[in-house]
Amino acid sequence: MGKDYYRQCDLMGTGHIKVLGEPSLRRHSFEVLDITHESIKIRSKGNFAVSSLVDIYLAFSGYIRGIELDIKGIVTDKSERKRDYIYTIKFTDLSEEEIVEIDEIIQISCTMGPKQVNSCDHGDCKIK
Repeated sequence: MGKDYYRQCDLMGTGHIKVLGEPSLRRHSFEVLDITHESIKIRSKGNFAVSSLVDIYLAFSGYIRGIELDIKGIVTDKSERKRDYIYTIKFTDLSEEEIVEIDEIIQISCTMGPKQVNSCDHGDCKIK
């Protein structure tokens, strides 16, 4: 049995996203999947293109209740999952205050935890 460490995040964040330059004032709702100092990964039903400039409004609940951010970004990756889209958005033009708030979110919601793998001899190991 081996141990490896990986980041575990318990994020309870939602928000809405507006594609800048889009003629409509429509905002697409989303769920936060992961966040780093440079980017955010979200799930949304909204369909917009890679390279889109976006305005992101984030609100968190649970342990990190009360933190809200309104930041700009650029869509760098997109994949389709059933009826939803998964996007990676790189943050642009972050202020010092926003960097500090993102750091708080990561420190509060993410820990380094062990990933345990059962030993097995058939190559189909399960991660606990």
